[in-house]
Amino acid sequence: VENVNFECLSLHHSLEGTDKRQAYHTTSGAVQISGSSHVMFSRCDVQHAGASCMYTGQQSSNIVIENGRVADCGGDGISMDESSTHITIQDNYVNTTGFIYMMQPTGIRVQGQRNITVQHNEVLNVPYGAIMVGWQAGYEWTPPLSPGHYVFNIRYNHVHHYGLGILNDFGGVYVSALVSCWQHPLQLEAPNAAPPSCNMATRVEQNIMHDAECYNYGADGFYADEDAGGMDVVSNLIYDVHSAGIYFHCGVNLTATNNFVYNADSAGHRGALSGCNMGGFSKHLTLDASFQQNIIYVVGNTSHLSTPYSRWDNSTFNHNLYYDPSKPLVFPNNTDFQQWQAHGEDAASKVADPKFESVAKRDFRLAADSPAHNMGIHPVNIVLVGPHDNPFGHMPLASWTPLQALQKRADLPTSLNTASSSPETGRPAH
Repeated sequence: VENVNFECLSLHHSLEGTDKRQAYHTTSGAVQISGSSHVMFSRCDVQHAGASCMYTGQQSSNIVIENGRVADCGGDGISMDESSTHITIQDNYVNTTGFIYMMQPTGIRVQGQRNITVQHNEVLNVPYGAIMVGWQAGYEWTPPLSPGHYVFNIRYNHVHHYGLGILNDFGGVYVSALVSCWQHPLQLEAPNAAPPSCNMATRVEQNIMHDAECYNYGADGFYADEDAGGMDVVSNLIYDVHSAGIYFHCGVNLTATNNFVYNADSAGHRGALSGCNMGGFSKHLTLDASFQQNIIYVVGNTSHLSTPYSRWDNSTFNHNLYYDPSKPLVFPNNTDFQQWQAHGEDAASKVADPKFESVAKRDFRLAADSPAHNMGIHPVNIVLVGPHDNPFGHMPLASWTPLQALQKRADLPTSLNTASSSPETGRPAH
């Protein structure tokens, strides 16, 4: 099928389908696209699906899903096959997904071979990660990375109220390679085989991620899973997440630049930043990452920038601005700032108040006298974030709560550990 546009359709209520699962996710959708090119879904409303709401299958290219609403999906909101090319998902509202298939459910799941773009979407109310990238073989290394080399571009999305206290180990934007990537040092599969590529060729830029809650560990902002590399994380605003603001779980060619992180690790799990674990499979892996010109504002119970079990290996830190208004910060390797600098890190960084306009109101504009201005740190332009041309308007979280969704499907106790309050869903102040 080629050259078909679907506009202004309402597609409600579908069964689970027959081809329900592939590994962790569903491959059935209320809308399924397969073997097609130059297909557009514009201003369509897809809701109340037994499995995923929209699924792009094998050998599809030049697919656009835009200006729509996807809600109450038993599986993923929007997902695709790894053979996909030239896919754009933009200006959509994706709300309440993954409450039937809880094997790593998500709002938007992307795979593919080239030119996969997820931009200007709002994703909320999902019991796991909001936007998930990969779970496929990586790509041949092409350093230094440039816009022409990215396979995945994840930008200008507003993701919030994810995890909901139900599942563990996820991120607002969560990127992973195949399991063979991080197992290859143990030679578990083929002792003489060349190691697979872990390069995920991803740029994550100008997203807002906030209000993440896990069951008991691992509700991160950005999360690059074990040994996945080749990613640039640039100018994201991350706040009020239970676990790390940015988690690089081993891997090489990773950069974090000009990100604003506030109240990460609010549950005291991993530190505001998290690196390569010291034990398990991770002891065979390495981490080569760069942290430059970020603002890390620590509040609450934690004083750690990094957990004691994180390794940073060949990583570099510089030109960052750190602050805790109530207690001394603990830097990696259980050091204070002077000791950390003596190790050769953060030579041009500072510990000082970044002077946000109002952290109480979650207004993260920089005051005119913020020290960030003289450190090359630029404000995150939140005006660009989220849907801009969507006829459905903002879909409030309170219109369909996770507990209602779960109790509709099964006779579950009302004490289920979901979000404990009805959170505000408005965007941060401009």
